[in-house]
Amino acid sequence: MSSTDNCGNPATITFVGDVISNQTCPNRYTITRTYLATDACDNTSTCTQIITVFDDTAPILTCPAGVTVQCAALVPAPNIALVTSTDNCAGTAQLRMSTM
Repeated sequence: MSSTDNCGNPATITFVGDVISNQTCPNRYTITRTYLATDACDNTSTCTQIITVFDDTAPILTCPAGVTVQCAALVPAPNIALVTSTDNCAGTAQLRMSTM
């Protein structure tokens, strides 16, 4: 971040704040970040930076190894404890049973 002044004095730059908008989930939103420059005569100017947070990477899922059983009665019940998942933003993904 840089600032210039017509009198040759450096301006003081300060961070004003962030405003979050358009949030559709924890990792999809827009930040509008505002900075303020003030010169020696208290003249001010602001600028904004737009930061887009947009997680579009699917989690990585690792399923249990395949099994072979001799009878239908030996088919194991679903067990999400045997499934692992990682996500680029949160580290781990939430695992839950689904009734697809």
